Amino acid sequence: MIKKILFSFTIVLLVLLSALFGYENPEKINLTKQTIKYYAKKIGIVKEFKNIKKKITIVDNAVNIIEANSFSLEYSKVFDFSEKTAAVKINGSKNNLNINIYTQNGLKIDNNHTVELDLPLNFTTEQRGGVKGFFKINEEEFLYISNKIKECFYVSIYNLKRKKTLLKSKCLPTANISSIDSSVSPLLGKFIDFNGMGGASIKFNDLILLSIGVPETESASIRKLSQIDDSMFGKIITIRKDDLLNSNLDVVEYEIYSKGHRNPQGLVKYGSEIFSLEHGPQGGDELNRIQKGKNYGWPIVSYGTEYNDGQSYKMLNKKLYEEPVFTFIPSVATSSLKKCPSNLQKYYENNICLIGLSLKGSSLMVFLLNKKTLNLQSYEKIIIGERLRHFGTDFENNLFVDNDFFYISADVEGLYKLRFKDFR
Repeated sequence: MIKKILFSFTIVLLVLLSALFGYENPEKINLTKQTIKYYAKKIGIVKEFKNIKKKITIVDNAVNIIEANSFSLEYSKVFDFSEKTAAVKINGSKNNLNINIYTQNGLKIDNNHTVELDLPLNFTTEQRGGVKGFFKINEEEFLYISNKIKECFYVSIYNLKRKKTLLKSKCLPTANISSIDSSVSPLLGKFIDFNGMGGASIKFNDLILLSIGVPETESASIRKLSQIDDSMFGKIITIRKDDLLNSNLDVVEYEIYSKGHRNPQGLVKYGSEIFSLEHGPQGGDELNRIQKGKNYGWPIVSYGTEYNDGQSYKMLNKKLYEEPVFTFIPSVATSSLKKCPSNLQKYYENNICLIGLSLKGSSLMVFLLNKKTLNLQSYEKIIIGERLRHFGTDFENNLFVDNDFFYISADVEGLYKLRFKDFR
């Protein structure tokens, strides 16, 4: 009984410390489930914390064939799972694939069972938040997640191995200052939408490039952070790999690579060039060429329109901002972006060949760019009929391909394998 009382007191004390020191200053506290587990075991209340295990359903669906313009696309479902993915990591070969799926609600599906990730207690899935990004350096895994302490919503980068938060944003504004009277207390987080967090990453020399979106749908106060240099929101940032691996650093520093972004969810390196897929507002999704130091204009310019009233954005001073390579009107809700698998790249050897995914558009997209001018020359949309979110990649974040097959996750549907074939 005394042990139970002591344990309960410890938990209450930790939570109070989190609320006291974390609000408005989230970098001052790092309270994790691991902390509670440690004290529980220390005083003998809990001997073991068991992982959540759940069988995934292996399916043997018939092979589907879609006739595209110059080839066929073959696809079939590998297995079912009812989650939205944060990342799909694959290694091995055809007869011995190791598939690791990280979900937005904090689970890891590892081939035939599911475990709960050991995330901080201030990790939140409120406001459509959760795990939104993943990358691995050596043997250490890093997650890009949403957090909440009292009335403070923010985002952070978390080292899963060391149970340590290394980088945190400032608190997001919880009201739309352009449309709410200051005398009226706004609903907590009403205008925050963590679906706009971004979360794409690539390895670039000794750096990690990570896209940080603006988590909103109709908040002018959050939206304008894209143009404010002391905010990481609406930016593509760089972090040194060595800093992320340095156990002596409590907080890592970042630099702004580019700004003026809304919600970039696709990011890929092709030779020395970097490209991204970015959600626009109502219309105006973009394929962008990302260059260091450039401003991509959000929320000042866009080819899309505002939600609800459909007002267009004034395209003034366009020369101050980088133009998209391509704009999707209407929107298709772009998601991941990768280099084409080698057989498709070989077929289009005179072009830069990229493949992308869409959620609302339920499609796999093929982009062909001119290697010299980087202009878009062809855009082909192949409708799969599911909300497609992530490509399966290796731990270097390159498209995983085995015997010409590559893999795609579909929201709450499962994992598919696909290949291009029958080139004409």
